[in-house]
Amino acid sequence: MKNISLYKSVLSTVLISGIALAEPEVTGKITLESASFTNSGSSIGSTSSHGKDNFKNQISARVYIDGNLEDEAGSTYHVELQGFNDSKAVGSHDGNESYTQRDPLREAYVDTTYGDWLVRAGKQQVVWGTADGMKLLDSINPTDYSEMAQNQMEDSRIPVWMINAETNDDNGANHQFIVSESRSSYFSGLGEASSSAIGTSALDGSSTPFTPHTNNSSGAAFITKGADTITGKKNGFLNVAPALGSVAQAFDRGALYLHSGTYYYVSLQGYNKASVDDFASNYNQAGNQSIGFKGFCDNTNTSAQCLTNIVNNAMAPNGANYGANNANAQNLMPATVSNNDWHNAVNGVGSAPSYVIAYMPDATFATFDAFVNRHEFDKPIAPKL
Repeated sequence: MKNISLYKSVLSTVLISGIALAEPEVTGKITLESASFTNSGSSIGSTSSHGKDNFKNQISARVYIDGNLEDEAGSTYHVELQGFNDSKAVGSHDGNESYTQRDPLREAYVDTTYGDWLVRAGKQQVVWGTADGMKLLDSINPTDYSEMAQNQMEDSRIPVWMINAETNDDNGANHQFIVSESRSSYFSGLGEASSSAIGTSALDGSSTPFTPHTNNSSGAAFITKGADTITGKKNGFLNVAPALGSVAQAFDRGALYLHSGTYYYVSLQGYNKASVDDFASNYNQAGNQSIGFKGFCDNTNTSAQCLTNIVNNAMAPNGANYGANNANAQNLMPATVSNNDWHNAVNGVGSAPSYVIAYMPDATFATFDAFVNRHEFDKPIAPKL
């Protein structure tokens, strides 16, 4: 509510008090920006490859309104409005959004005096020291890093509501007093939304696909590796962990123990010896626990391809047990993995594995019990600088 209070204080000064407004000066500018990839490939956070395509077609229009308040203090006012559209951007990056460099109301403040103090009240920027491409002392306003250091700082700096008072004493010293709204810097891929639910409990026969949170910005022009590690659609922890939960949930439905000709449900906790590699490598010798999951496959063998079918498909290969239905939305396993491919991936033959499950061959199914129905992250991500 801080911004509302400051906003009202400015409006009350200009409107409610009845101060007359002189005829304002209105200026503006229109900016067109276009950018393309110089090479084909796949950018950070992207879920598909690209060619030498345009990734930015931006048009922005700014209107500046300046004028005098006909009061005894000789007060002035300044308002900066912005219209924004980027036809190549994704998500909220394609148009106006508050508290980013695409904010429709960039600035709105009044300059006045109070005794020996110069006072600026309203939505504004306070600049404390500048350098090329970086800000060290300039930390009052947050920064929009959605295009990293490609923009001028006066554009990437996010104006916030504040009261800024400044005076000089008889010794020439400068004193500044600031009461500012607290806002976070903006990074593509980091927001304040939580992940959403994925399915229901293990044995009720339901299979609700995983619905990712809204934080990720796959396809944004600039997204850092750090943000992609946390929220990236394919490789980000907030998506990968719940996706692994749906895989564990699928296996948990079939976690049965054969005793005297009868299968009993024991949950994955009972599979404390069978590893992921045992299943993918068809290690089904008598006494090995992974043989208990052969019913997921052809009722005879387990395999890497059976594993990836359970991970990616709505139904397990036997048509009776639900699969995780990931469809490679997260980079758990590709659609096709042969036993030889699996062997090479987990034994360091050739290049490093490119999917998550290949990095956990020694994990037991009991370990995955901790992931069953692990689908919610209650804490929002709110980066603070």
